[in-house]
Amino acid sequence: MSYWDGVSDSSPFNSSEIDVASVTLSLDSVIERMQCDEIDLNTDFQRRAEIWTVVQMSRLIESILIQLPLPVFYFDVSSEYNWQIIDGLQRLNAIKRFVLDKERPLKLKGLEFLSAELNGATYDDLPRPMQRRFREFQIITHQVRPSTPLNIKYSIFMRVNTGGTPLNSQEIRHALAPTHVREFLARCSEYPDFIELMGDRSRRMKDQELVLRFVAYEIFNSRETARNLVVLLNEAVERLRRADRDELDRLARLFALSLERSKALFGSEAFVKHLFQEGSKKRKSVALFEVWMRQLSKLSESDFSKLCAKRDRLLHELDETLTDNQDFIRSLSTNTQAIQNIEYRHAVTHHLVKIILRET
Repeated sequence: MSYWDGVSDSSPFNSSEIDVASVTLSLDSVIERMQCDEIDLNTDFQRRAEIWTVVQMSRLIESILIQLPLPVFYFDVSSEYNWQIIDGLQRLNAIKRFVLDKERPLKLKGLEFLSAELNGATYDDLPRPMQRRFREFQIITHQVRPSTPLNIKYSIFMRVNTGGTPLNSQEIRHALAPTHVREFLARCSEYPDFIELMGDRSRRMKDQELVLRFVAYEIFNSRETARNLVVLLNEAVERLRRADRDELDRLARLFALSLERSKALFGSEAFVKHLFQEGSKKRKSVALFEVWMRQLSKLSESDFSKLCAKRDRLLHELDETLTDNQDFIRSLSTNTQAIQNIEYRHAVTHHLVKIILRET
């Protein structure tokens, strides 16, 4: 499923809400922001910040020194004190390393026009007029302002990052998320119980999307969750952006608790679609992960103990549901991110738990 599949029909954009300004800046002002950590370069991003070679970085520096225009930079300037780079990450990292990195200075290499005089030179080796020319260089920025709706920001990011392999929805969220949100999702996705139960899903950040799905259903009420999943997860990131450390710790503990309960209740059968079918591949279901993690997080200790005591009964009922209830099976297998399917599988699982707990 692509990002566009997720935000299309149910979330039309109002073009009048888009607030993007074109602003020309001196490179010096951008360097100063980087020096003061006022631009989030998202260096832990999966497509690592420094994927450019030394020659690529050097050619960019050479372009600036000979005053060739650079492509436009895109920033999300929602926070005055912490701009986020939408497009131009590699270029900014090259500039930062050249000017500000004194421990690992960029030594120019492979230049086309200035090789005779500057090959092997660092920023500090440049004569003062050349340093001044570098810092006074003008760049054009497109600045996405705070009034622009959240999902339009995600859309802008997607549209300007069309080269190479397209980013998936979670990679876009990761690129736009502040550091504390990225660290929170990374921390939870590295819990041993999570990896044991769901396997290694780190490729393309599928693991962090699962954590975010759990969080979304914890922080939004049932009315708020009745929306397109992509939009819901985008908004969950924004809610986490405003969360303080206590709230993040609470969510992390709840996530760990749900994992612990899932492991205790289902063991290696956790989140598989075919519980007792011989020969069936025990494939984990993301949709089952979503509903069981939610249900188990909400149980009191006493209710969870009762459920554990009736584990065989629960597994039997669940197996029958996974075999006979075609609507439930479809909600786990087809169009799984549709609102009606999400609501249905949550309702069935909730009813199943409720029935088991009521039995004497």
